[in-house]
Amino acid sequence: MNFFNQDLSLRKIAVAVLGNLAMTFWFMPWFAKLLHKFRGVNFVDCNDVFIGRNVLIDNSFPELIFIGKDVWLTANTVVLAHSSISRLQKTTCQLDEMSGPVVISDGVFIGSGSIICPSVTIGKGAYIAAGSVVTSNVEPFSMVAGVPAKFVKSLV
Repeated sequence: MNFFNQDLSLRKIAVAVLGNLAMTFWFMPWFAKLLHKFRGVNFVDCNDVFIGRNVLIDNSFPELIFIGKDVWLTANTVVLAHSSISRLQKTTCQLDEMSGPVVISDGVFIGSGSIICPSVTIGKGAYIAAGSVVTSNVEPFSMVAGVPAKFVKSLV
């Protein structure tokens, strides 16, 4: 692997560095959210969002992340707007990398250690149980849990 042949624009480097920096400033939430906003994460109202310790918000396409009001991203949550593959997988298996928007609607709670995958919309008031891997849309006011996350119950 020749590191110097990698296609790394200055913007991509800045987005990744600021994303990692934001993860370390969990104890200064206003600053972490400011860094995420500067990176391109779309907040309805960043003052009304909780971002816990070690929360990773996509370092390649933060502009594809949309976060509503009264959202809780608890410790060790990962929000991804893209997937990656190896060259071997691309040539041998004809796989393609993908990217897609992630919408986290108002009033959503995402439990610790959860992973939100690309192209997912989480409906208003939904509850994502700790450790869940969300690979498909979540209906408003519903609870999901597991790997992959499955419907558990309605909250209303």
